[in-house]
Amino acid sequence: MKLLLTRPAADSAALAALLAAQGHTTMIEPMLEVKPLAVEPPALDGVTGLLFTSANGVRAFAARSDRRDIAAYAVGDRTATAAREAGFTQVDSAEGDVEALARLVERLRKPEDGALLHISGAVRAGNLAEVLSAKGYTVEHAALYEAVAATEFSAATRAALAGGGLDGVLLFSPRTAKQFVQLIQAADLSDQAARLRAWCLSRAVADALAPLPLAARNVAPEPTQASLLALIGPAAAVPAPVVVPAAKAKPAPPPQQRGRSWLGVAAVVLLAIGAAASAPQWLPLVEPLWHKPAPKQVAEAPKAPAPDVAPPAAPADDTAPKTTIPEIARPDATPPAPSPAAADTGDLAQRLDKLESALEELRVEAASAAPKGTLTALQGRVEALEHQAADLAARPSIDPKQLQDIAADAKRQATALAQMNDRVTPLEARINQKAQAIRNDRTLVLAAGQIRDALAGSGPFAAPVAVIRAVAPDDGALDAPLEALEAHAKEGVPSRVRLAQELDDLPAKLAEPAPLASDAGIWDRVTDKLGHLVTIRRVDDGSHTMPAGPDRLVAEAQEALAAGDLAGAVERVRKIDGAGAQPWLESAQARLDCEQAIQALDAEAVKRLSGGAEGGAAE
Repeated sequence: MKLLLTRPAADSAALAALLAAQGHTTMIEPMLEVKPLAVEPPALDGVTGLLFTSANGVRAFAARSDRRDIAAYAVGDRTATAAREAGFTQVDSAEGDVEALARLVERLRKPEDGALLHISGAVRAGNLAEVLSAKGYTVEHAALYEAVAATEFSAATRAALAGGGLDGVLLFSPRTAKQFVQLIQAADLSDQAARLRAWCLSRAVADALAPLPLAARNVAPEPTQASLLALIGPAAAVPAPVVVPAAKAKPAPPPQQRGRSWLGVAAVVLLAIGAAASAPQWLPLVEPLWHKPAPKQVAEAPKAPAPDVAPPAAPADDTAPKTTIPEIARPDATPPAPSPAAADTGDLAQRLDKLESALEELRVEAASAAPKGTLTALQGRVEALEHQAADLAARPSIDPKQLQDIAADAKRQATALAQMNDRVTPLEARINQKAQAIRNDRTLVLAAGQIRDALAGSGPFAAPVAVIRAVAPDDGALDAPLEALEAHAKEGVPSRVRLAQELDDLPAKLAEPAPLASDAGIWDRVTDKLGHLVTIRRVDDGSHTMPAGPDRLVAEAQEALAAGDLAGAVERVRKIDGAGAQPWLESAQARLDCEQAIQALDAEAVKRLSGGAEGGAAE
């Protein structure tokens, strides 16, 4: 599909690369242009956390400050990725919208942990500061950029919309959706918009498109770019380019000889001269026929028209009758163009022109009915001309030996060209293979980055996995990591934040009493009810004096997970007896498998791009 991207230029460029990896083509038409504001760098005294509600905020802060040691809290996975790429070492993603970001801060921080700084544009979406301030947090604000709305479509986009050259549009915020509606209406393209399908990041974005009669409005299951790309899905796999060898050059046909064509013209002229010379014999026989009345026309099949013959002129007087020669029409056909291969063709043409002029003079003399002596002289001149015409007809337009040399040289050139083509064709095939390998390696890098973005949260990542399978269906080096990712690509895996939450709830699940038997007495039922109302859990005070048991193992797992050691947390929870820990173990192990798989894909991509893979792009 051909899709219109409406995010700012920097975000649309990265998004276009991901969609190209899925087989789609794109046009970029930003609804908003991000411009930095001329303000002082934000004051960071006492600030222990940064709140980013867009990747533009991350880029604006990174351009004004070199502090990367402050905890960063991102509204979604794309913003979190931008923060990591900017150099922040502690980044947490809310995997949603502004409300989800507020909940993330409440879960991971306490009001006394220090002030928070919200980095945003001149126009703020949501009420993040108000929500957190109401719960005791100190939230400051810094507007570092502004998003200027576009006033009209570019000429290329307008032509594509008017001509039906676009299949859909991607929209990421209600503001850009409203701006898209305004530009469509201003350009009087509402009817053409009925062919478009819209892919929206949230329901609020889709509602903003209500004034347009779109073909469809698709809403991502989760408000993340990875979820939206998964909703769009990959295009049909593009077959590898087919190398067609260049056709072998055929030797040029030998030049046509002109002498034979002039021979035909000379023959017609000689027949005309003969008819003019013998006019005294056949003219008296034909003349009475001209005075007969025209016969009645009878319907019959059409016949070929007879040549036009001019009637004879009346004699001047009865005493001196003069012989009248009828005028015979000359053919109007133009002789064929001379062949460039014939060296003396021009000379022949000039000589034939002179002959035709001489014949024309004879025709005029015959028509004037000269005396008998003149006719005899004319006959002699006709015989001389016939001999000259025969000599010209017998003379070839090009020397046969020269023609043979030309044919032999053309054959040698064709052979050399065929040999060169045989050498160039394999080189072209290798070049095409290398170019395809480079495209596949780049697609692998882009798709791996998209999977990483999805793993920063809990969303699915089936689309980028399918793209990698399409470009490398039989690549043994990628089989193991792809199989691990395919097992969880459709549903996704819980994020580390979610695993930490579930780990906090694990002791309560382990402390739940076993289900009562069907014949349990009243006292057993009362005890069971009390057991569900009250949960007792040992908490480590930091001295690691907690007795061995499930609570201590859970505490050690929490400590390992907080330090980023997911494998260590899994190892400790695996030591807990009972089925209560099994769901958390399965979720954590799935995430661990996916993280290890994406690390393997990254390592393989770096290896190929650096020329380490045999048969790769750098071979």
